[in-house]
This record gives sequence, structure tokens and C-alpha cells, in this order.
Amino acid sequence: MSKMEKQKIKHAERRWIADFEVFSYISLLEKDKRLKFRHPNDEFEVHIKDFDTRPGMDNPTLSVQILFKCSEDDDIVSIAKNKLDRFLMILSLVSSSKIKINRLKRIIDCTESQDLQRCYQYLRSPDPEIPLRALNEHMLETVGKLMTNSHDKTWWEALKWYSLGIASTYTDEQFQCFWLSLEILAERSKSSEPVADKCQKCLTPLYCKTCKSISKHKPFPKQAIEQIVDKRHKGKGHELMFPMLSDFRNTLFHGSGLKKCENKHNIKFEEAMDALGKLVFAELMSTIKLPGGKYRLAMIESSTFCHKEIIYKADMNIGSSKPINAEPEIEDFANVDVTIEIGEKDKDGSILTKNIIK
Repeated sequence: MSKMEKQKIKHAERRWIADFEVFSYISLLEKDKRLKFRHPNDEFEVHIKDFDTRPGMDNPTLSVQILFKCSEDDDIVSIAKNKLDRFLMILSLVSSSKIKINRLKRIIDCTESQDLQRCYQYLRSPDPEIPLRALNEHMLETVGKLMTNSHDKTWWEALKWYSLGIASTYTDEQFQCFWLSLEILAERSKSSEPVADKCQKCLTPLYCKTCKSISKHKPFPKQAIEQIVDKRHKGKGHELMFPMLSDFRNTLFHGSGLKKCENKHNIKFEEAMDALGKLVFAELMSTIKLPGGKYRLAMIESSTFCHKEIIYKADMNIGSSKPINAEPEIEDFANVDVTIEIGEKDKDGSILTKNIIK
């Protein structure tokens, strides 16, 4: 077999079925056991059925599979999630309901019938460092000290968005919450000192040839934010911080791609979000007037606001109950239970089971 023939085989498209759990506030009619959707251009097919949709649940769950084609060399997981995400976003628009992926369970190669089918099974574990065992009476005393200050409504509003940013699951949501907090703080503390508009390329004040002077005016909201960034972010390259954060903000709010912005500023979006969160924290704290006397504040400074999780992947071969046809269903394939036990050693060397993931 020639090298070119081997390359063709290697990059040949294969058919996959990806099995997901989806949180949904809308479920199937009782008469429907399963619904099927085929993309208008045959890009993928989606199968939907109820998984656990009992009334009164916090997160009713659907069992959703997406059938699609791609090479084994491609990022199969990302392709499956991106295609299903787009389908679910349109479905959310149509149904006015909360619908989002909870987890990917497995991806099966169903290109052709074989004695055993290739299967990638996934297990998800939350950040093993959570919860952080750090809450103590000294932290509660610190809360008391901070609450003695008579904060105005705008400060509480800024704190609300900062707290929502910390709690948000997704990085883009965190960035937006932190930015809203920063906007509120900027309006609250902006100076009445006139400022000049800057050249977008070299960042120097713009000069008017007619007036033969640099035009100045009261700070606009964007310039008020820039004043805070310049005040709080010192050190090498500090003059580049606001343009970078502002570019990411515009990219998010205007629907552009983040990758281009990351390449332009040579920084990951997660790092930009962390820089923004730390900047907001510093501005929130700077406005607090603490009571007199000697005491210590017990606070935790986070190295990152990103939320982590661990994904375990099991590569296996599984059987199917019948030959694979043009429309395979997830029930056709053997269901393998995979369990991971996470443990740590006791002082005597024995293993203590800390967590069981299924």
C-alpha cells in the first residue's frame, strides 16, 4: 500500500454517535417516546428522549444523541459539542426554555458493523481542591469590619456583579459580570478632570490641527474605566492593559471570535478575565473606609477565578445488539458501567476512598 493510500485511509471520514445528558425545562409529550431531527443539509442527526423528567426536579434531564461525520484525527469531542450546542440554542429560541448540555457520556464509532465497536467513555469529576477548608472565625470578623462601612447603593450593585462573576460557570459570563462591576465603580468614582481622546494605534492624545491643541472633555464611561485600570494596574506594560481588556469586552459584546483577540494581545482569554477580576477586587476594596484601631483582615486572594474539572476518558471496544444500519440508536450498543475511585493514603499507608465517580 502506497503512502498516499495510507494517508487517505487515515483521514477518511467516519460516522460517530455522541451520547449526552442535557438539562431541559421542556420534555417530550407523553405520546412520544423519541424524537428525531435531521439537519436540513444532512450535517448531523439528533435523537431525543426523556431521561429523568419527573415534576419538581431542579434539573430535568433529556437523553440526547447526535450522529455526525468527521475524521478520527479531528477533535471529535469539540465537533460533537459545537454541533449539538447550535441545535440546542435554536431549540431554546423556539421553546423559550432553558436547555443546556450537562455532560458527554460517550462517543461510539458506528461507521460500519464490526464484532466490537470503538467507544470513548467519559467521566467528569469536579475540582478536587473544592471545597477549600479555610472558613474560620477570623474571616467572619473580617466580614464584620467590612460591613461597618456605610456603603452606598452603587457599591452594593458593583459587589453584586463581582460576586456573580465569581460564581458563574463559564469564563465569558465571568468576564461580562466583572466588566459590569467595573463600569459601575467607574461611574461612581470618575474624576471631573477633562481628558483627551487617544489614537487607537499609538495611544497618544489626539491633536486638533484647526484649534492647534489637544481636545479635552469630561470623561466618557469608557474613559472613566480607563482611569481605574491605569490607577490599579502598575508595572511593565501597564499602558496596554486597558486596550487589551477593552478589546476582549468588544469582542464578547459584539459577537466576534475570541481567538483573533487572543492572538493580537498574546494572552489567553482566561488570563484576561483573571486580570479583570483582580482589578475589580482591588477597586472594591479601595473604597472601603475601615474603622480605626489595630487588627488584621483575614482574606483569601485567588490565583484564578476559572473553575476547573477533571475529565477521565476510557478507550474501549463494545458490542452491539444488532448490525449497524443507516440510523443506529444508542440502545443498540452495550452499556458499560465505568467507576473511578479516588483515594489517598492514611498515615499507616492504607488507602482511604475519598470519592467515587460514575
